Amino acid sequence: MLRIAIKEQNSHFEHGLKIIMTRLANQWQQKIDFLPPEEIDNADIAFLALDDDW
Repeated sequence: MLRIAIKEQNSHFEHGLKIIMTRLANQWQQKIDFLPPEEIDNADIAFLALDDDW
């Protein structure tokens, strides 16, 4: 199982990432689990929003 965490303030962007990752997982015949942002250290793939002044 592929564990994915997304930490993003823009909910529309987060939803788009989930759609893309779900479709890719279906193509790869891979099960995925979306973790809550506070579990980002346990994720196989993590998407992090950066501050504007990074």
